[in-house]
Amino acid sequence: MTGTTDGTTPVPAGTPITVTLPAGFTFVGASTSPLTLLAGAGGAVTLPAIKAPISATSATIAAVSGAVTVSSVVTLTQALGSTLWGGPQPNSITAITTAGLPAGAQIVNVYGTSSGVVFVTLADGTVYKEWENPSSGHGTDPWTAVPQLSGDVRDKIITSDGSAVGIISFVLDGGQLYVLNSSTNTNVAIGNPPAGPAVRIGTSNGYLLSETADGRLWWRLPNEYGAPYTTWTEITGAPTPVVDWSITQAFGRLAVIGGDGKLYGVDSFSASATALTPKRTANATWTEPAVSLAKSHTTNSAAQGGTHYAEFIDANGNMYAWAPTLPAAQATNLGGVLAGTLQDATVITNPDGQGDNLGLYQYVLRDGRAYRAAAGSLGGFIDITPPVSVLGTATVVDVHSLGAGGGHGTNVIDSQGRIWASNNTTGNTAPTTWTLIGPAGSNATGIVQDGTLSYTLAPPASCPI
Repeated sequence: MTGTTDGTTPVPAGTPITVTLPAGFTFVGASTSPLTLLAGAGGAVTLPAIKAPISATSATIAAVSGAVTVSSVVTLTQALGSTLWGGPQPNSITAITTAGLPAGAQIVNVYGTSSGVVFVTLADGTVYKEWENPSSGHGTDPWTAVPQLSGDVRDKIITSDGSAVGIISFVLDGGQLYVLNSSTNTNVAIGNPPAGPAVRIGTSNGYLLSETADGRLWWRLPNEYGAPYTTWTEITGAPTPVVDWSITQAFGRLAVIGGDGKLYGVDSFSASATALTPKRTANATWTEPAVSLAKSHTTNSAAQGGTHYAEFIDANGNMYAWAPTLPAAQATNLGGVLAGTLQDATVITNPDGQGDNLGLYQYVLRDGRAYRAAAGSLGGFIDITPPVSVLGTATVVDVHSLGAGGGHGTNVIDSQGRIWASNNTTGNTAPTTWTLIGPAGSNATGIVQDGTLSYTLAPPASCPI
């Protein structure tokens, strides 16, 4: 940076020049903003490296020398070469292995599923995947290229679960369906249901479920199972078009809100049990029509972790749950501090690939705060936002349940890219302790979680401007 007296003539050597960074930007090292430097020969000063927030797209840097003030707008681009970090639940996070990736590979985004399969897109558009054992954490398998897939994995819908033929990932990519078998590393394109391309998908115990644009539901099995299960069959029993649906990845509990706003389901989906039946209990106190079901946010699919519960929002903005083993769930308003306000809420469920149900939490993010309910113990929503002494001026941008593998704790991600782990709690008790586990400079908008690990993209520690 050069100081001048008239836009051309350099200021004399030794002239103080004060530089101010915008909020969230910092100088690397011990220097703080505003920073005063003395001009050298030709009026020039050299600024330390500047670290920008991960979400920043531009910055206005101001400089003052005497009575002269100038500012400059700098455009920022997303740093490539980001490191992928992961953490076995709940209290650590480390750089993920690069074994199997091309030399110098640049990971630009990541997508995790609730059965331990994680996908990444490299800078050249190729897609790779790795699988971890949902019970033990990091897997030993190297990264492998995924045949036929390319481009941003966040634009795809992917759901994975275990089956008799291996770990199956069901993929919807640009209107085309694929079945990826992680055990054999094959990726097979399959046809669409008779009603046309799928718009939403889910898996459970190897069963592939899809919704078509007309609001009808269909099922089939991967090709490895053979006839007669490898052709699409319609799931009947509820008025169409369906309003919403979800399926748990352990017991295959299929929940559907029919076109009439009533609750339908299959207790345990299988080739011999596919027909939907009404699931409203005699003691139910919720108000029809139901408007939405809770879902896993990590897969953007209809699949969710857990075994027993399907949580739903009723016409009055309250949350209830359907569980064949817990009839009281339809008679207990789980809205808690959010009761009567959940009509348009996105309710996030625990993406635990281990099929945990005791710690099956539900979350709502609202106005920078995090709220948690515990349907398994009939606990309504409570505010679990970490205190100001933890977050400072940051707000909550994402949240992940840790399930059985993490002792039923919670990870909260804040707007400064930090990951906070709660102390382990059960039931409807708010966390009392939060521990910082995320790497410095982690990507607050790129954090995902599968059944065992949390992942984040971390850019270089500083971005010279």
